[in-house]
Amino acid sequence: MRILLCLLAISLSGLALAVDDKPVYKCADAEGNVKYQKTKCKNIESAAELNVNTGGYRYLAVEQQRIDDEHEANLTEEEKLKLEKSRKELEKMRLLAECAEQAQKNQEYLSSKKDNFSPYAIPPYQGKRYEDIVANFLPRLAEIERYRRAAAAKVLASGQCVRIEAVDLVPTSALNNLRFIVDCRNGKRIKVKEQELQQEIPAKAQ
Repeated sequence: MRILLCLLAISLSGLALAVDDKPVYKCADAEGNVKYQKTKCKNIESAAELNVNTGGYRYLAVEQQRIDDEHEANLTEEEKLKLEKSRKELEKMRLLAECAEQAQKNQEYLSSKKDNFSPYAIPPYQGKRYEDIVANFLPRLAEIERYRRAAAAKVLASGQCVRIEAVDLVPTSALNNLRFIVDCRNGKRIKVKEQELQQEIPAKAQ
């Protein structure tokens, strides 16, 4: 009975918002909390428009995808190629932005442990010097920057290295099997695999 009353209350709240015939939107925030409002949701992925007559919802992300698909179906081959190129460029920009964010966190990490690192131990993988790494590992570049930081922390925690001179991706790594090298001031060169960082397996000195 209590559940029925709750459902009725929710329905009535939706109807109350719709009395002036304006659309009512069902929106959810990042925590999953749902609310009904007359303005469009900020996050279209979780947005739905209430149909007061049927009680059903029209999910806006699905509707937008349908419109985009119809529009794309009517494009010429040349227009489709341009669209695909634009999408790839946008995806590249997104990936590089995520990479830059992780690279900034690396520098903040170095600053917090100045006694344990040379100033250029984890230089960002950006610019002409690292263009091969960017080209070959772009889909995972942000992860790679994060793993470099994790590899450094792991080696320091192991006690094998007091001061780190460099933390780099092994260029011959496979995209699905990343490997890293940590160079220490004491001459040790420590290999760290992606699986070790994921499973907290102790790093091994070479």
